[in-house]
Amino acid sequence: MTTSSHVYELFGGRTLHLAYYTDVKNSASLLHKILSNELNVSLINADTVVSLFQVHAAASRALLSVQNHSMTTNSLHSELVFNLSGTRNVTDSLRRFGISNQATQAKQPAMFARCGVGHRGGSTWGCRLCMV
Repeated sequence: MTTSSHVYELFGGRTLHLAYYTDVKNSASLLHKILSNELNVSLINADTVVSLFQVHAAASRALLSVQNHSMTTNSLHSELVFNLSGTRNVTDSLRRFGISNQATQAKQPAMFARCGVGHRGGSTWGCRLCMV
């Protein structure tokens, strides 16, 4: 497992924590929990991520959309996945960059980003981003 963190100074010091996992075997279960709102995270297929810059750019754009009240999707988590894509089609973006049931069969690399989005004062609120 490889981890990294990034602080977004322009957005009140919010932080994105990333961890890279391989050999994920429970992607179907994770996807089910996301769809049933049991897990408040984003799941991203790491095979579609070229570099961490791509994730940081998508996270920055998602945070900007939240700040400007101009989100295309219903949550910060889906906004991050949506912003990884160059297309403006939400369904296609989530299908292409999000996790799928097929990830269970393959030994697919995964990126688990736990974005404890919080503030410098130490109080963490509301958001974890999981990218698998």
